[in-house]
Order: sequence, then C-alpha cells, then structure tokens
Amino acid sequence: MLELIQSLGNNEKRYFKLSASALRGNSNIIRLFDVMCRMKEFKISMIEKEFRGEACVNQIPVLKTRLYEALLKSLRSYNNEKSIDHRLRAMVQDVQCLFDKRLYKQCEKILNKAFQTAVIHEKHLISLELLDWKDRVQRVLFYHKTESGEIDGLQTKYENTLAKIENERAYRTLESKLFYHYYKGGVENSAAENHTFHQILNAEIVQDEQKALTFKALCYYCNIHSQYNKISENWVKTYYYRSRLVDLIRSYTRLTLEDMDLHIEALNNMLPVGMQLKRYKEVAHYISLLRDVPKKYHRVKVSEDIKMRIFTRSYVAELNLYTTIGDVEKGLATVEKVKAGIVEHKNRLPKFQLLHLYYYMAYFYFSAEKPHEALIWVFEILNDKDLKQVENVNYLARILNLILHFELEEFELLEYIVRSTYRFLYNQNKIKKLESTFLSFMRKNAYVQSRKSYISAFTDLKKDIDQIQDDPQKNELISYLDLSNWLESRISQRPFYEVMKEKAFSR
Repeated sequence: MLELIQSLGNNEKRYFKLSASALRGNSNIIRLFDVMCRMKEFKISMIEKEFRGEACVNQIPVLKTRLYEALLKSLRSYNNEKSIDHRLRAMVQDVQCLFDKRLYKQCEKILNKAFQTAVIHEKHLISLELLDWKDRVQRVLFYHKTESGEIDGLQTKYENTLAKIENERAYRTLESKLFYHYYKGGVENSAAENHTFHQILNAEIVQDEQKALTFKALCYYCNIHSQYNKISENWVKTYYYRSRLVDLIRSYTRLTLEDMDLHIEALNNMLPVGMQLKRYKEVAHYISLLRDVPKKYHRVKVSEDIKMRIFTRSYVAELNLYTTIGDVEKGLATVEKVKAGIVEHKNRLPKFQLLHLYYYMAYFYFSAEKPHEALIWVFEILNDKDLKQVENVNYLARILNLILHFELEEFELLEYIVRSTYRFLYNQNKIKKLESTFLSFMRKNAYVQSRKSYISAFTDLKKDIDQIQDDPQKNELISYLDLSNWLESRISQRPFYEVMKEKAFSR
C-alpha cells in the first residue's frame, strides 16, 4: 500500500483527504494516511507511535485494509473526471443501477449516449458491453417500440466492433513480437531473430496501411515499420514512419488522456532519430512540441507523473542537442533551467529520471571543458543510495568519472578509480572490447608526462576505438559518450565542444 501512496500526486492526495473527510468515522484512516505519506519505507513502529494508548492500536491491519479500499475508491472517483474509460465505466454502472430499478427508458438514454461516446473514442470492448446491455433492455421490454431492422442493426454493429478489435489485436501482436525479439536479442540479433523480423514485416496487414481499421491499428502499423527500420539502421525510413505517427496523433481530433502516453512516446522517439540524421532544427522543434503536449489536453487534468516525464525527457534531449552541436552558450542556459527545475520538482521526480538528468548535465559540462562542474553531477550520481536501480547510469557515470579525473591529472586517485571501475564493469558483465581497450589505456598512460607521448598515445587509442565503432556489433557506451571526438580534441589540442560542433555539421 505504501507504494500506492507514494505514487499519488499532490492533487490526488488532496482529493482523497477531502472525500474521506466528508464521511463520518474516517478520522483514523486519514491519520494513518498522513503517517504513511511521511514514510520512505514501511515502518510499523511509526504507525504504532501515532496510535499509542488508543483502542485502535490493536486494529492497525483493519485500518490499513480500510485505507487501501478508500484510496482505490477515491482514485476511481478522481479519474472519472478526466478519463473516457472511467466515464464510460461509470455510465455502465449507472445503467446497471437503473436496470435493477426497472427504469428501462432511462437505461436506453444512457446507453445511446455511452455507445456514441465509445464509438467516437474507439473504446471497442466497452462498446460490446453496451451492445449487450441494449439487447438486454430490448428483451425485458418484449421488443416494445423496437423496429424490425434494429435487431439486425445491433448484430451488424456487434460484428463491426469485433472486426475492429481483431484488427487492432493482430497489429498489436505483430508489434509485440517485433519488440520481444528485439529486446531478447539486443543489438546483436541472431539470424533466427532477423528472420522473424522479416516475417513480421511481410505480414499481409503490414503491407498496406489501408488494412488498419482504427486509429490505434494505424499507430501500430507505423510503430512496426519504424522499429523494423531502426533495427535495420535505415534511419531515413525510421524518421519517416516516426514522423508519420506524430502527425497522425496530432491530427487526431478525439485525443483523450489515454492517448497522452502515446503522444509523449511518439515525440520522444523522434529525437534520437533526428539527431542521427543531423536534423537539429527539427529536433529542437520536436522538443518544443513535447513540452506543449499538455496544451492539447486542456480539458483534462495532467498528472504529476506525466509532467515530470515531459520535464525530464525534454531537457535530456535539449542537453544532448547542445552537447552534440557544441553550443556552449545555449547549453549553459539550459543547465540553469534544469537546476531550477530539479530544486522545484526533486521530491516528485522518479529516481531513474533524476539520475539521467544528472548524467546529461555532467556530460554537457565535460564537453564544455568544465571538468570540476561535471564532477559535481557525477558525484551526485555515484553517491546516490538508489543507484543500483539505474544500472546504465551507474555504468556511464563511472566511465565519465574516470575520464574527468584523467583530465584533471589526479593520477593518485585515478589508479584506484581504474581498479574500482574495472571491478564494477566485470561484475555487471560489461567488459566488452571497447571498455577493455579504454581501461587498458588508462592503466598504461595515467602518468604520461611528455606532450609528444601524450598525443601519440591518444592517437593510437583513437584508431582502436574508431575500429570498434565501425564494427556492426556496437557498444551502448558509444551512444552516450563520444570518446572518438574527445580523443580528437586532445590530439588536435582544441576544445572538445569545437570538435563536436565541427563533426555535428560535417556531411
């Protein structure tokens, strides 16, 4: 239950306390709620201390059950205001209540309104339930005022709805298979997995988008093609299908809160492909669209979780953009906005999102030739007690920490950091060719004093790393830390951001 309470936004907490306060006998439930809101981890001692000396101290399990039920009831009521699914489900419950009281005409009015809403928003499963209720009402009225064609019409609607469900399900299954085999195989996909990818793309319904009967089916169609082309590293086609999906969502006139996640993901997925194709102005445009997503849903309440996701993803993308194109001035301005946002939202930001922001700030400062500032954020990551939950950030921060200490010529610390980094990577099964080459270089060249030897060593390392980067079996480190350009900057004795800018705009 603590996990449920921790997931609540401020508005949801206020709504619960208002609704619970309106009912008699709920004061102890509210007190228990307040105690649990203060917990970072569950401690029965905190609850016992709150109710010490009271009769209810022996009924804490009962109070917890009542609180859990009250929370779920409050969330249902809260979500009824903003979710089409919840509103339709509430209308079905209204129909049940009216039917039990034999108020069949009122049932029919609600059913007609609910069915129209369900069709408009493509809520097919609820549509089937509503059609069943229509049939049930007709039966108890002995088909009074039912036209002869209405029974066949009801059957036609039922069959059409089933066809849409089956169509959506077919696309969803193909999409799920594609992602399953992609994540199962990772970057190094086997021949069998590649054969499966081809089979999915050659499925009849994936050959023609006209076969997609609904908005969601068409979204799945675009996702299948974009993911297949991403796997094949055809970035132009990936960009086409991802931008097609964004246009499809943004032109859809019946957007609901349920579509917001799809909207956010579609825009977020545009960003790395735009960077890959060096379409930097378009990336900036999509970042702006991502931040404006809530404006498309002005009639619904946007949750804290969605606000935090938009904040994190948009600023991660913006920091990555300015790091890649070497724009130090704009990057520094963005960092200040991120810092202010972290101060404002830190308690509401999920740890995964917060640590990613820390990493991208550290990486930007590193590229801007500000190693001391970069270390501040690297230490924020490495000193976090929940870091094990975000292994890839832990991995990246350790590599960056190693480079920063090398840059600052803190050689006595560097020897220890090399050993601890190696142990960590070994335990995480991340000692691949790139990491092995890089750590070996650090061990051998930590104390190089001669400028000539320094440049020569970096030149040799860059050749090795460039060969690894050209290998089709790529390493995840390459996507997050541009070692090749950093080495180029040290060899040519130029600022890292200047080399980044030059490479970003080269053809």
